[in-house]
Amino acid sequence: MMAVKKLILCADDFGQNASISEGILELAQLGRLSAVSCMVNGADWPDDIEALKQSNVDIGLHLNFTHGQALTFACQTMLGKQFPGLMPLVASHLGLKKLDSSVIYQEIEAQILKFKQEVGFYPHFIDGHQHVHQFSMIAPVLLDVVNQLGFKPWFRTTYTHDNFFWPKILNWKSWSLFILGGATFAKRLHQQGFQTNTDFSGDYRFSQKKDFSKKFPTFLKHLKSGGLVMCHAGHLSQDETDSIAHIRPLEFAYLSSPQFLQDLEQQGFELSRFD
Repeated sequence: MMAVKKLILCADDFGQNASISEGILELAQLGRLSAVSCMVNGADWPDDIEALKQSNVDIGLHLNFTHGQALTFACQTMLGKQFPGLMPLVASHLGLKKLDSSVIYQEIEAQILKFKQEVGFYPHFIDGHQHVHQFSMIAPVLLDVVNQLGFKPWFRTTYTHDNFFWPKILNWKSWSLFILGGATFAKRLHQQGFQTNTDFSGDYRFSQKKDFSKKFPTFLKHLKSGGLVMCHAGHLSQDETDSIAHIRPLEFAYLSSPQFLQDLEQQGFELSRFD
């Protein structure tokens, strides 16, 4: 009999707005998630966190440098009162723009401490909104902050053993995640004794209106046991700052359906928290 593989299914953006948080909470209460990533500078944070803590999920920090407003004045001064999006960080990652590491340190520390203050414990894990935690100007500073605070979370990486297979090369988004630090970050983490997911999937072009029930099984096709699939489920909102609001109810509908459980069983997976 084939051994059942473990899957970490992580819902991103808890706290970004009420519709997202409520949808994620419902999925967690249904037992359809194993991890939830929280945006502590989100408009809905920390509403629903006490209810989420009663669910059997890992609760982590969704480190954010691209959406909404920074927590620290220093970061607002450096990047603007509202985060300007992803491109300044990409430019810095590629060596085209210099960002002050001391300011990045302050903002990371502020987000972690805000999480601890309002959740009651340090994050079980850390990842990043638009994967910014892997970028070259953020990753080493993030580890410095975590080491200074003295806790040991696990980290999400976008590194996948399948990165160099042709299907991945032809997927521009998967390839861009690799270029923007997935493999380098994973190596850095392992050198410092931090644990990570064994594999990664869940990336797709949100502009493509594909049936998520057909998309999700492809995420599992080559995934290792202990791999992580990210999702962006939630209820539909009128939040004009949420560029992927249209896909959230589609993901929610599938993940709350019997078909999702059937697909997991058919591909030999069961949901599992990180261990």
